[in-house]
Amino acid sequence: MNSVHKKSMYEIQCPYAPEENEVTMDVDRAMSICLDLAEEFGYACVRDAFGNMYGDYGDVIQAVEDGVI
Repeated sequence: MNSVHKKSMYEIQCPYAPEENEVTMDVDRAMSICLDLAEEFGYACVRDAFGNMYGDYGDVIQAVEDGVI
């Protein structure tokens, strides 16, 4: 019996700099980029292919107060 390994896509979202948003199939790369963007812009997150939050870095409360999310 063969099993099929399904890869998922991850979208890195940076609400302060949407031009920096990116999609990758490598979750480690996605989280690394997310951290870099959060350090540079204040907040970033990673969502899976279904739109569910996978992880985030930075100050989400400040992003909400600023009206970017």
